[in-house]
Amino acid sequence: MTLWKIYYDNDSKANTIPKFRNTVNDMLRNCNCPDKQVKKQKGNRKTEETVKIMRRQFLAHTDMTRDDSRIEVSDMSELLDVMCKEFNCICEVVDDDQVVGMSKNEIGKQKYSCRRQLLSLYI
Repeated sequence: MTLWKIYYDNDSKANTIPKFRNTVNDMLRNCNCPDKQVKKQKGNRKTEETVKIMRRQFLAHTDMTRDDSRIEVSDMSELLDVMCKEFNCICEVVDDDQVVGMSKNEIGKQKYSCRRQLLSLYI
């Protein structure tokens, strides 16, 4: 659900990475800096679609089948890496000290925390 919320949520009030990217790109175009445009990072489309289906069918409408509900932790981790990379690319083009990307150390801490939490489910 978190991956969907930070990237795929289409609510007009949602703060998503694509919305941030589009806002920054619009500002760059208005400042005559189109060469600094940030492009969408390419991820695993199958994983992306599975996340969207899980949100739409299970969480929103509770009509999900067992086949729709399988997603590997490694695939989610890979998708999160792509999202972090895109977020960092956006932060790099913004000339403001208050806009800071995620360091590799911070990302590593999050991965470690996630693994610990997953292991605790099986112990």
